[in-house]
Amino acid sequence: MSQPVLRHIANLWTLLLHPSEKNEWSLEQKLIAIKAAGFDGVCWAGSAELRAGCERQGLIFVGGMASGTVADFPRLLREQQDGGAHHVNVQLAADDVLTPEALELALVLNREGKRLGLEPAFETHRGTCTETPEKTYALADAYQKQTGELLPLSWDFSHFAVVKHLVPENLARRLAGARLCRRPAAACGYFRDARIVQTRRSGKAAAADSAARNTAALQRSKNCSRNPPCFRYLF
Repeated sequence: MSQPVLRHIANLWTLLLHPSEKNEWSLEQKLIAIKAAGFDGVCWAGSAELRAGCERQGLIFVGGMASGTVADFPRLLREQQDGGAHHVNVQLAADDVLTPEALELALVLNREGKRLGLEPAFETHRGTCTETPEKTYALADAYQKQTGELLPLSWDFSHFAVVKHLVPENLARRLAGARLCRRPAAACGYFRDARIVQTRRSGKAAAADSAARNTAALQRSKNCSRNPPCFRYLF
């Protein structure tokens, strides 16, 4: 198996209404700033304009979609593909969707994604069917039982589906035994003050240093007053 490559992906929502609602940067300005800050790519919903901008700046495009409607899945996935995506970040359904329905949605979406040659990953996110650890693992267990495969997840470390209190004595053991961490598609975080963050999967200090440099650069150049920068790590 080849070694995973750590990519730093900026999400465009972090630059919404930046620097102000009346003087928001153009898409091209945002992409230029993202490239200058050292990012490898951008995550957002696909469009012809965004694809052209990413190609001009030499940025990877990661698709993004949010839906719980089966009839919309083919169109939304094609839009990401047409936008140049291979990986697609998915916020699936709503928080009142129970596991059996969430499983059927995940199965249908993944089948359609594979048919198109895409790799969807389900983000742990508030307001979706993965909003808590219990919901996420119930879906993952059902998915593995049905398919024999681990559910591809996009770990968003700002949400309670990932962040859970553990006592220090068993923290390492619990993390080491988390089988879903062996099949990550992405990890997402919100970093302030250029704090160094290192991913377990890569095990390389260089990745942490790069994250810190990118954090500092983006905060200096695009100090968003509404939200801190968001970085997505794709493997």
